Amino acid sequence: MKLGLGTVQFGLDYGISNNRGKVPFEKALSLLKTAYHDGVTVLDTAYHYGSAEAVLGHLDWQKYPFKIISKTAKIEAPIVSAPAIAKVRTQFLSSLKKLKQTTVYGLLVHHFPDLCQVGSEKLWHMLETLKSEQIVKKIGVSVYDPQDVWYVLEHFAPDLIQLPFNVLDQRADTSGVFAALCSRGIECHVRSVYLQGLLLMPADKIFNVLPRALMAVKRFQALCQDYKISPMGMALHFVDQYEEIAHMIVGVTCLQELRQAMNALADSRSTTVLEELKQLAVYDNHVINPSLWP
Repeated sequence: MKLGLGTVQFGLDYGISNNRGKVPFEKALSLLKTAYHDGVTVLDTAYHYGSAEAVLGHLDWQKYPFKIISKTAKIEAPIVSAPAIAKVRTQFLSSLKKLKQTTVYGLLVHHFPDLCQVGSEKLWHMLETLKSEQIVKKIGVSVYDPQDVWYVLEHFAPDLIQLPFNVLDQRADTSGVFAALCSRGIECHVRSVYLQGLLLMPADKIFNVLPRALMAVKRFQALCQDYKISPMGMALHFVDQYEEIAHMIVGVTCLQELRQAMNALADSRSTTVLEELKQLAVYDNHVINPSLWP
């Protein structure tokens, strides 16, 4: 199953189109159990996802042995010092305790600039040590700009990279990043498949929250209508066609959204629209980079 489940909504109010708020505890557990039974095997979480890790810790991992991808806490210092690294390690071990795990499948540097500071080699060495201690299986980086991958590949040896990718933000493909990761045998996970829900929003709401993106989303949704595929199905279909991608991480806030995603992905597989969707790429950072949104 290529679909992976993001868990930020289990610990925080998150997403431009999320009007439900944080998922209640019991509903989150029900979602996780249903997702596993439906074939989802990967969970994406992080130290900075509020109470998400504590929620996951209530799962019976014997019955629901997900692969867990976690992320490091941000280094709140101008240089990466030994005390800063010790703090990050302690915070990760705290995450393991909340998750009630002794190991996780992957650990990613959450804040890419941490790898660009003086002393960043200490942070990477800490990840390598955790891997050698078999506390994590794969180490890597989560980036917001695919161009940052080139820096990572030049200075470090990641097993896993997570980056944004969707029908409007196609930089990971057009820049050659996917091809580079594939040639090196690096596992690739993508997030922001719905562009934080923007691709699924009606035009009037987009105009109110991000008018700069209106025309791009209208073009996408018009193509969906032409092929009689839902925007959710088309967004998933686009990413699903890339063999370089091991998992696409999506967030859901209720069982209905989980079912919609899985059904939409299954329904879209009878159509191939990749070349037309590639024409919808947008290179305006104020549209494709949520960190720049008002």
